[in-house]
Amino acid sequence: MLALLQRKSKPQAMDLTVLANADDRRILGLLAAQGDPLRPARHTRFYFHPRSGDDEDQTNRFTALSEESMEIGFRVGEQRPDLLVLEIDQSMDVDVVNAARRLMEHWAEVHSLEFDGWECQVVRSGKTPVR
Repeated sequence: MLALLQRKSKPQAMDLTVLANADDRRILGLLAAQGDPLRPARHTRFYFHPRSGDDEDQTNRFTALSEESMEIGFRVGEQRPDLLVLEIDQSMDVDVVNAARRLMEHWAEVHSLEFDGWECQVVRSGKTPVR
């Protein structure tokens, strides 16, 4: 999975309609509209929260997910009682975005958390990421 998230894509036309998730299509469309070629790896953040109505202490769930994700190359960007942010550098290639979505949704299910989406830096063609 990590190899897929970090792969460098060959230049080719990208069909955003094959993205399984409407939010992912919208985000990649916004990036492309800003001149982002989508293929260069960039800093990407994934957000997890406790499930609605779950008053149980999330510390153990967040810790378990943090440890599992770090085993395959993710970093913990932030951890609070109500939030876990995982980070990695990844391409915005359609296959990579679909794989990342499936992985995040799987982790949310396994750890009884809610995956609340992702964000990334904008990369302008031939330039470094925009913060």
